[in-house]
Amino acid sequence: MGFHRRHIDNDQVIEIYRKEGIQGVEDWYTKGVDALVTEEGLASLITDLMDLVEVDEIAKWNMISEEISNESIKKGFE
Repeated sequence: MGFHRRHIDNDQVIEIYRKEGIQGVEDWYTKGVDALVTEEGLASLITDLMDLVEVDEIAKWNMISEEISNESIKKGFE
């Protein structure tokens, strides 16, 4: 059995969100992966937000969705 490390960059997160929504982002960060290597910025912020224990799941994913949307607007994705 192998060890699966996933590299995630900021633009990749935005593209997944645009194509598959927040469920696609959650799956990319959690399904079939043993370790994450994230780009500084949005991709690593999402990892930090996912690790919050004092926030309920709905609020957590709403915050993540808002961060992705804001970054998408800043980068000019349409």
